[in-house]
Amino acid sequence: MNYIIHLNAFLDKAAKEKWMVSYHYSLYMALFNTWNKLGFRKTFNIRRDEIMSAAKIKAKSTYYRCIKELHAHQYLVYYPSAQRQCPATISMIPLDGLTERLNRPQNTKMENAMVSLEGHLLQTNIKTISNDVSNGLPNLEEVLKFFSTQNYPREEALKFWYHHEATSWLTGNTPVQHWQPLAHKWMLNVSKSNNNNEDYDQSF
Repeated sequence: MNYIIHLNAFLDKAAKEKWMVSYHYSLYMALFNTWNKLGFRKTFNIRRDEIMSAAKIKAKSTYYRCIKELHAHQYLVYYPSAQRQCPATISMIPLDGLTERLNRPQNTKMENAMVSLEGHLLQTNIKTISNDVSNGLPNLEEVLKFFSTQNYPREEALKFWYHHEATSWLTGNTPVQHWQPLAHKWMLNVSKSNNNNEDYDQSF
């Protein structure tokens, strides 16, 4: 992980985003600083009040809107806390290596941007793909394809894969052997969570 290259890539990419405002910048920088202090872990826990203070964001609604938009545009993966007393979890998407592509003339369609990003993510994991295949574990492309065939949301595929990559594909201390049933269970939990959203006080 190259600190300077990642930040330059973020600034270059963010400068082209019409939807992004100062709150997105300050929130991303607060999260990036936390990520840096923790040694660029795959995932890390956050406390909402601490991140809001660091980002100089006072309104909870602004915080949640910005973090969800950063998630939707694949700057990071946001895992809301399942319980009020538990912190939320963040997985920062590596941007180092994107600077050169972002600085090229815009001669492709906008929808190709997401394909380029996914290609970069797949390349960063290419060294582990052969081991994953031999162990029956999926790579990102396989998870995206499976979720698509099941008509599951694309963003849930990304969240599912990053979550299990961060836990080394373990459930407790047991290695995952059949990931497809786990994906179906993931979506059942998402459905239950969505049904409870109106009654849930997002304290973290």
